[in-house]
Amino acid sequence: MLFVALLRLYTSSAARDHVPMLKRIASVEPPEGVRVVGAFCLLGSYDGLILFDAKDMASAREFLNRILARGIYRVDIMGAIPVGEL
Repeated sequence: MLFVALLRLYTSSAARDHVPMLKRIASVEPPEGVRVVGAFCLLGSYDGLILFDAKDMASAREFLNRILARGIYRVDIMGAIPVGEL
């Protein structure tokens, strides 16, 4: 299942770590059952977006816990269903 994780920085001082963190998320091996499709910087209400595929909710949760462990982001997550599958 595809997931969209929308990221908001906790503080403006965390901004210096934002781009390096997104690059790390996109390049580091994710947990088994998770594939990162892309990581994006955003302009607007959110600071970043991670699009990833996970085999189940447990794998998605484990991946998000790794992201949240750094303490620089608040995350809103939602499942994404391709239009062709509706």
